[in-house]
Amino acid sequence: MKLRYWLIAVIILTAIVLPPAHILHRRHAVRKRDEVQALEEVRKDDLYLQVQDKMSRLVPRIWPDMGWTEEEIPAREIFRVRTIYRVPCYAMLPIRGRFHIILGVEHDIFVIVNMEMREEIERRRVAGKEQVPSLTISEAIERAHLYLKLLEEEIPPDYALRVWYGSDGAVISHPVWWAVWQPTVNGVYFEENTPDITISLRFHEELGLASYHRLVGIYPMPESTDIRISPAEAAKKAAELAPKVLSSEYYRSIRAGVVNGTIKLMENPVLVLFEPNWMLDRRRSRFLINLHGPPEETRLSWRVSFRVDVKEDDKWHFSGGRIIDVFIDAKTGECVGANFD
Repeated sequence: MKLRYWLIAVIILTAIVLPPAHILHRRHAVRKRDEVQALEEVRKDDLYLQVQDKMSRLVPRIWPDMGWTEEEIPAREIFRVRTIYRVPCYAMLPIRGRFHIILGVEHDIFVIVNMEMREEIERRRVAGKEQVPSLTISEAIERAHLYLKLLEEEIPPDYALRVWYGSDGAVISHPVWWAVWQPTVNGVYFEENTPDITISLRFHEELGLASYHRLVGIYPMPESTDIRISPAEAAKKAAELAPKVLSSEYYRSIRAGVVNGTIKLMENPVLVLFEPNWMLDRRRSRFLINLHGPPEETRLSWRVSFRVDVKEDDKWHFSGGRIIDVFIDAKTGECVGANFD
């Protein structure tokens, strides 16, 4: 008897809490209608039309061997909003698994990737076998500029070109070239650990262009390019601060057990463009700033690098030691941050 009353109570509560099926159906229909309307609004957006236009013109031109024509580029592909370093972008979903394209909403961002090409490059990789380039450096640069022309892209002033063959691995296992244009200020580059803010393209000597990335205008340029601090002054101040990096909570938590050692200057200070992370300033610290999008500012700074030779009796011993970088503002002389490997 008690079980019967309990079941009746459950049925009554369910009827009260859950709306009838026709109400649920109506809500679902309204939600779908809103999604369709939102999609139609996106389709009317100028940026949407730009992406669609770029796709229909560039794909057949850059990859003619794939047999695509403007009419075959599907216009029904759905866009979705995503972010690159918290910068809003529109991304076209992969067309039949072959292409991907992204355009920035507020910044100069343009990415196009031939995923089928990337997969084919990997399939042709010969593990452990060294590949010898068939192009010279000058020929590779000429090929890179040809792709830029096909992409209808121009390089902003003060961008410096670097070209290399293969990958970062010890053995170059596929004939791929990289052309990377990096922003500079009076010939000074951004710090090496800065997120990808470059213009870069990757192409296979036989297959052609695999990808193109343009991320411009995301990082601010330094307000001042004055150099009032000498390299020697920067090195002296950095040497005083380097031990504080070892004793910092960041170093101790990430490199547990490696808090002692002999600190030695590795090389002369180098000018770089640096995003302040104020690692040694507890009040302003924004260490690991790269995880939180573009910085509010950058500084022209001296990068002073030290090697930490860890003692044998420490918990961990690293052959060759660890690297610590301390950054000193080239104008004011203040420490604007630090990094370690």
